[in-house]
Amino acid sequence: MLPGDPSWILAADYLEDAFGLLGETSGSSGTSRAGGAGGAGEAGGAGEAAQAEGGAAQAEGGAAQAEGGAAQAEGGCAEAEGGCAEQYVLSPRTCDVARNVIRRVKDEVCKAGSPVVRLAVVRPFELDALWDALDALRSARDGAEGAAEIVKLIEGFGQYVLPSRTIADLEKVLAVLTLDIPATRRIAAAFVLDHAPGFDFDAAYAQLTTVWEAAGVKP
Repeated sequence: MLPGDPSWILAADYLEDAFGLLGETSGSSGTSRAGGAGGAGEAGGAGEAAQAEGGAAQAEGGAAQAEGGAAQAEGGCAEAEGGCAEQYVLSPRTCDVARNVIRRVKDEVCKAGSPVVRLAVVRPFELDALWDALDALRSARDGAEGAAEIVKLIEGFGQYVLPSRTIADLEKVLAVLTLDIPATRRIAAAFVLDHAPGFDFDAAYAQLTTVWEAAGVKP
Protein backbone atom coordinates (compact mmCIF):
# COMPACT_ATOMS: atom_id res chain seq x y z
CA MET A 1 0.00 0.00 0.00
CA LEU A 2 1.52 3.30 -1.14
CA PRO A 3 0.74 6.87 -0.06
CA GLY A 4 -1.12 9.08 -2.49
CA ASP A 5 1.60 11.72 -2.23
CA PRO A 6 4.51 10.53 -4.44
CA SER A 7 7.18 12.67 -2.74
CA TRP A 8 8.58 9.69 -0.79
CA ILE A 9 9.68 7.92 -3.99
CA LEU A 10 10.42 11.02 -6.09
CA ALA A 11 12.88 12.21 -3.43
CA ALA A 12 14.64 8.85 -3.75
CA ASP A 13 14.53 8.47 -7.52
CA TYR A 14 18.30 9.08 -7.72
CA LEU A 15 18.72 5.65 -6.10
CA GLU A 16 17.97 4.15 -9.52
CA ASP A 17 21.11 5.78 -10.95
CA ALA A 18 23.13 5.10 -7.81
CA PHE A 19 22.43 1.37 -7.85
CA GLY A 20 23.02 1.27 -11.60
CA LEU A 21 26.48 2.82 -11.25
CA LEU A 22 27.37 0.60 -8.31
CA GLY A 23 26.33 -2.48 -10.27
CA GLU A 24 28.30 -1.52 -13.38
CA THR A 25 31.47 -0.77 -11.39
CA SER A 26 31.21 -3.92 -9.31
CA GLY A 27 30.53 -6.09 -12.35
CA SER A 28 33.54 -4.86 -14.33
CA SER A 29 35.86 -5.42 -11.36
CA GLY A 30 34.41 -8.88 -10.67
CA THR A 31 34.98 -9.91 -14.30
CA SER A 32 38.65 -8.90 -14.15
CA ARG A 33 39.23 -10.85 -10.98
CA ALA A 34 37.58 -14.01 -12.34
CA GLY A 35 39.66 -13.88 -15.51
CA GLY A 36 42.90 -13.84 -13.52
CA ALA A 37 41.90 -16.92 -11.57
CA GLY A 38 41.02 -18.89 -14.71
CA GLY A 39 44.35 -18.00 -16.35
CA ALA A 40 46.31 -19.31 -13.39
CA GLY A 41 44.43 -22.63 -13.52
CA GLU A 42 45.15 -23.10 -17.24
CA ALA A 43 48.85 -22.28 -16.88
CA GLY A 44 49.20 -24.78 -14.02
CA GLY A 45 47.46 -27.50 -16.09
CA ALA A 46 49.81 -26.97 -19.09
CA GLY A 47 52.91 -27.26 -16.89
CA GLU A 48 51.65 -30.47 -15.36
CA ALA A 49 50.98 -32.02 -18.80
CA ALA A 50 54.56 -31.28 -19.86
CA GLN A 51 55.96 -32.93 -16.72
CA ALA A 52 53.80 -36.00 -17.26
CA GLU A 53 55.67 -36.76 -20.50
CA GLY A 54 58.83 -37.61 -18.49
CA GLY A 55 59.71 -41.09 -17.09
CA ALA A 56 57.53 -43.18 -14.82
CA ALA A 57 58.86 -41.55 -11.68
CA GLN A 58 58.37 -38.10 -13.10
CA ALA A 59 54.86 -39.10 -14.26
CA GLU A 60 53.92 -39.99 -10.71
CA GLY A 61 55.18 -36.62 -9.55
CA GLY A 62 53.30 -34.93 -12.39
CA ALA A 63 50.10 -36.73 -11.42
CA ALA A 64 50.45 -35.51 -7.87
CA GLN A 65 51.02 -31.99 -9.13
CA ALA A 66 48.03 -32.34 -11.49
CA GLU A 67 45.81 -33.13 -8.53
CA GLY A 68 47.08 -30.04 -6.81
CA GLY A 69 46.52 -28.01 -9.97
CA ALA A 70 42.94 -29.30 -10.24
CA ALA A 71 42.27 -28.32 -6.66
CA GLN A 72 43.74 -24.90 -7.37
CA ALA A 73 41.57 -24.54 -10.47
CA GLU A 74 38.46 -25.50 -8.48
CA GLY A 75 39.34 -22.86 -5.95
CA GLY A 76 39.72 -20.36 -8.78
CA CYS A 77 36.27 -21.25 -10.12
CA ALA A 78 34.72 -20.85 -6.70
CA GLU A 79 36.44 -17.50 -6.32
CA ALA A 80 35.20 -16.43 -9.74
CA GLU A 81 31.64 -17.42 -8.87
CA GLY A 82 31.86 -15.41 -5.68
CA GLY A 83 33.46 -12.63 -7.75
CA CYS A 84 32.06 -9.27 -6.87
CA ALA A 85 30.12 -10.62 -3.87
CA GLU A 86 33.43 -11.20 -2.07
CA GLN A 87 35.14 -8.02 -3.23
CA TYR A 88 32.13 -5.76 -2.83
CA VAL A 89 29.40 -5.79 -0.24
CA LEU A 90 26.84 -5.28 -3.03
CA SER A 91 26.87 -7.71 -5.95
CA PRO A 92 25.96 -6.59 -9.49
CA ARG A 93 22.75 -8.66 -9.38
CA THR A 94 21.64 -7.08 -6.10
CA CYS A 95 22.31 -3.62 -7.52
CA ASP A 96 20.38 -4.44 -10.67
CA VAL A 97 17.32 -5.76 -8.79
CA ALA A 98 17.33 -2.79 -6.40
CA ARG A 99 17.57 -0.35 -9.32
CA ASN A 100 14.67 -2.00 -11.15
CA VAL A 101 12.44 -1.90 -8.06
CA ILE A 102 13.00 1.83 -7.57
CA ARG A 103 12.34 2.50 -11.26
CA ARG A 104 9.20 0.35 -11.45
CA VAL A 105 7.60 1.72 -8.29
CA LYS A 106 8.39 5.29 -9.33
CA ASP A 107 6.86 4.72 -12.78
CA GLU A 108 3.71 3.16 -11.28
CA VAL A 109 3.32 6.03 -8.83
CA CYS A 110 3.83 8.71 -11.48
CA LYS A 111 1.30 7.28 -13.93
CA ALA A 112 -1.42 6.57 -11.35
CA GLY A 113 -2.84 10.10 -11.05
CA SER A 114 -3.58 11.43 -7.56
CA PRO A 115 -5.48 8.80 -5.54
CA VAL A 116 -5.62 8.79 -1.75
CA VAL A 117 -3.69 5.51 -1.64
CA ARG A 118 -2.12 3.25 -4.26
CA LEU A 119 -1.86 -0.52 -4.46
CA ALA A 120 1.40 -2.09 -5.68
CA VAL A 121 2.97 -5.56 -5.63
CA VAL A 122 6.64 -5.93 -4.70
CA ARG A 123 8.08 -9.45 -4.75
CA PRO A 124 10.09 -10.90 -1.84
CA PHE A 125 13.38 -11.10 -3.75
CA GLU A 126 13.02 -7.43 -4.67
CA LEU A 127 12.60 -6.47 -1.03
CA ASP A 128 15.60 -8.66 -0.16
CA ALA A 129 17.73 -6.69 -2.63
CA LEU A 130 16.69 -3.38 -1.08
CA TRP A 131 17.41 -4.69 2.43
CA ASP A 132 20.83 -5.94 1.28
CA ALA A 133 21.57 -2.53 -0.22
CA LEU A 134 20.52 -0.81 3.00
CA ASP A 135 22.68 -3.13 5.11
CA ALA A 136 25.68 -2.45 2.85
CA LEU A 137 25.20 1.31 3.08
CA ARG A 138 24.89 1.14 6.85
CA SER A 139 28.07 -0.92 7.02
CA ALA A 140 29.86 1.66 4.88
CA ARG A 141 28.62 4.46 7.12
CA ASP A 142 29.81 2.65 10.24
CA GLY A 143 33.23 1.88 8.75
CA ALA A 144 32.79 -1.90 8.78
CA GLU A 145 35.64 -3.96 7.33
CA GLY A 146 35.15 -4.59 3.62
CA ALA A 147 32.36 -2.03 3.29
CA ALA A 148 34.72 0.85 2.52
CA GLU A 149 34.45 -0.11 -1.16
CA ILE A 150 30.90 1.24 -1.17
CA VAL A 151 32.15 4.68 -0.18
CA LYS A 152 34.84 4.56 -2.87
CA LEU A 153 32.33 3.57 -5.53
CA ILE A 154 29.88 6.37 -4.80
CA GLU A 155 32.49 9.11 -4.47
CA GLY A 156 31.93 11.73 -7.14
CA PHE A 157 28.34 10.66 -7.84
CA GLY A 158 27.09 14.13 -6.93
CA GLN A 159 24.12 14.60 -4.64
CA TYR A 160 24.27 11.11 -3.14
CA VAL A 161 27.99 10.98 -2.46
CA LEU A 162 27.48 10.37 1.27
CA PRO A 163 25.81 7.15 2.48
CA SER A 164 23.86 9.07 5.15
CA ARG A 165 21.35 10.63 2.77
CA THR A 166 21.03 7.43 0.74
CA ILE A 167 20.34 5.47 3.92
CA ALA A 168 17.63 7.88 5.06
CA ASP A 169 15.86 7.84 1.69
CA LEU A 170 16.10 4.07 1.31
CA GLU A 171 14.74 3.60 4.84
CA LYS A 172 11.66 5.62 3.87
CA VAL A 173 11.16 3.55 0.73
CA LEU A 174 11.35 0.31 2.71
CA ALA A 175 9.06 1.69 5.42
CA VAL A 176 6.38 2.12 2.76
CA LEU A 177 6.98 -1.07 0.77
CA THR A 178 7.17 -3.39 3.80
CA LEU A 179 4.32 -1.95 5.85
CA ASP A 180 2.22 -4.93 6.93
CA ILE A 181 -0.47 -4.02 9.44
CA PRO A 182 -4.16 -5.04 9.53
CA ALA A 183 -5.19 -1.73 7.97
CA THR A 184 -2.98 -2.43 4.95
CA ARG A 185 -4.53 -5.85 4.41
CA ARG A 186 -8.09 -4.56 4.83
CA ILE A 187 -7.62 -1.76 2.31
CA ALA A 188 -5.92 -4.15 -0.14
CA ALA A 189 -8.79 -6.61 0.18
CA ALA A 190 -11.31 -3.83 -0.44
CA PHE A 191 -9.41 -2.85 -3.60
CA VAL A 192 -9.26 -6.39 -4.92
CA LEU A 193 -12.78 -7.50 -4.00
CA ASP A 194 -14.40 -4.14 -4.78
CA HIS A 195 -16.86 -4.95 -2.03
CA ALA A 196 -16.18 -5.13 1.71
CA PRO A 197 -19.26 -5.00 3.93
CA GLY A 198 -18.64 -3.10 7.14
CA PHE A 199 -15.22 -1.88 6.00
CA ASP A 200 -14.31 1.50 7.50
CA PHE A 201 -11.86 3.08 5.08
CA ASP A 202 -11.36 6.25 7.13
CA ALA A 203 -10.31 4.28 10.23
CA ALA A 204 -7.95 2.05 8.25
CA TYR A 205 -6.46 5.03 6.42
CA ALA A 206 -5.88 6.84 9.71
CA GLN A 207 -3.81 3.88 10.91
CA LEU A 208 -1.74 3.98 7.71
CA THR A 209 -1.06 7.69 7.93
CA THR A 210 0.04 7.35 11.57
CA VAL A 211 2.71 4.82 10.60
CA TRP A 212 3.78 6.73 7.49
CA GLU A 213 4.16 10.01 9.36
CA ALA A 214 6.20 8.29 12.07
CA ALA A 215 8.59 7.14 9.32
CA GLY A 216 8.82 10.67 7.87
CA VAL A 217 6.61 9.86 4.88
CA LYS A 218 3.94 12.31 3.77
CA PRO A 219 0.57 10.51 3.20
